[in-house]
Amino acid sequence: MKHVWLTPRAHADLLRARERAQPLEACGLLVGCTSGDRTQVLRAVRLPNRARDPKRFSLCPTSWMRVEGAARRLALTIVGPWHTHPDQTAQPSQLDYQHGWPGRPNLIVGCDGIRGWVQAETQALAGELRIEFTQR
Repeated sequence: MKHVWLTPRAHADLLRARERAQPLEACGLLVGCTSGDRTQVLRAVRLPNRARDPKRFSLCPTSWMRVEGAARRLALTIVGPWHTHPDQTAQPSQLDYQHGWPGRPNLIVGCDGIRGWVQAETQALAGELRIEFTQR
C-alpha cells in the first residue's frame, strides 16, 4: 500500500479549498516529493476549475504550468491531482476512477474527510492510499 503524508499546510489547503468552493467542486495539484512508496505532500494548490458542470472538475492548463514551474524551482514535483466532493463522501466515483492519474496519488476531499487511491495503468483501481498527517 502506498503512503501519502500530508503536512499541516497541505491538509489545511485542502480543507479550506473545499469550504471556499461550496457548493461547487474545487480542484488542484499536490506539490511535494516521492521516494519509493512514500509521497510527502507539502502543498495542495488550488487551480481554477474549468468544468462547466458544477459537479465536475477540469484543471486549468495555464495555471498547471505555473504551479509546475514554481515546484521545479523549489526542487519539488507535482505528485498528483486532488478535487472535492462538496456534498458527498470522499469515495471515488466511477468517473473519478476513469480519469485518475495512473501511478500517482489521487485525493478527494469530501464531507467525511480526505481519501485517496492510486490508479493502475489499465484504469483499474490499483489500491487505496494510506493518508497520514505530519506534524511539520
